[in-house]
Formats: sequence, structure tokens, C-alpha cells
Amino acid sequence: MNIVVLDTTALSLIGTGRLSSLIAAAHRPETDRRVLAPSMCLALVANRLIAEHVLMLPALDVVDLTASQAVGCAALLEQGLEPHHAPAAVVAASVAGAGGYPVLTAEPKGYDGTGITALQV
Repeated sequence: MNIVVLDTTALSLIGTGRLSSLIAAAHRPETDRRVLAPSMCLALVANRLIAEHVLMLPALDVVDLTASQAVGCAALLEQGLEPHHAPAAVVAASVAGAGGYPVLTAEPKGYDGTGITALQV
């Protein structure tokens, strides 16, 4: 399965067309692609219209942080990772395997030093 995580900066671009092909590809029934959006990132978009739009996209799964992920997010914030990156970094890193899931972001340099693969949108 091909899984990517959207951070706050990527979520803020939904509706601009920059993520349309990704969302459309994930929506096709024959695809093995999933797009994850941490609920905390969705809240940090700070735009109700974008948040409501994201919730209507069947190909995009909004995921809540577990208690241990919330602690991990707090640790990343203490280490200086920006709040709009930390929840996505925790969700991306929560899988087995080197580097976890890739994160789609408008600010890939924000993930430098985290071991997360950050892809420019």
C-alpha cells in the first residue's frame, strides 16, 4: 500500500489544485494509495472552509493521534520542530520501517534532521 501523510502546510493548499491529482488518484477504487491527514494538522490549518472540504474527501483519511503519539509530538515540539510539522512527523514515523511514511509538505526543510522523508508539494 502506498501511503503519504499531509502536514498543515500541504492541507492549506487543498482547493488550490496543487493536490488534486494526488487526491483523485487515491479516490480511484483500484488504487492502493492512502492519504492521511493528522486531525491536529487539520485544526492548525485555521481555516474552517478548508477543514470542512477535507472532511468531505473520501480518499483522505483524517487520523487522530494516539496518547503515545501525542507525547512524541510534544517531544518534537520541545526539540524545536514547528507545530505545523510535528503531528505529521509523528504519524509518518509511527510505522515500522526506515523513515516511515513520506510527508507531503510545502516546507520540506522543516523536516531536516528528523529522519522523515519530506516531499515538496
